[in-house]
Amino acid sequence: MYMDNSEWQKLFYLDYIVCVKGVIWICETKGGFDSNGNSQDIDIFSAKKFDALKSYLAQHHLRGGFVRVDGQSQELCMCECGSATCYSEDIHRADWQVLESMW
Repeated sequence: MYMDNSEWQKLFYLDYIVCVKGVIWICETKGGFDSNGNSQDIDIFSAKKFDALKSYLAQHHLRGGFVRVDGQSQELCMCECGSATCYSEDIHRADWQVLESMW
C-alpha cells in the first residue's frame, strides 16, 4: 500500500516474485530508459511505490526492487530497495545495477 498525492491509501500489486539461489526477490517493472538515458516511466507514483516496497521488504527480510530496461545497453537494470536510499529516475546513478550481476 502507498498514499497518493491526496493522502488516499492505494493498493498495488507487484509484477514478479522469483527465487534465485534460495533467495526470494520481489520485483516491480516500470518503463525503461531510452537510448539517451531519459525515463519512459509513466507512473507518477513510482517513488511512493518504491518506498512502500522498500518498507515491506525490510519488514519481511526479503530482497527486491524496481526493474527497468536500459535503452543504451539493452540490459535489464534494478534499483534494489535494500541498497538505494530513495528511488532515482537517473539510470546512471550507482543505485541502478545490471540485474544479472545481482544474482
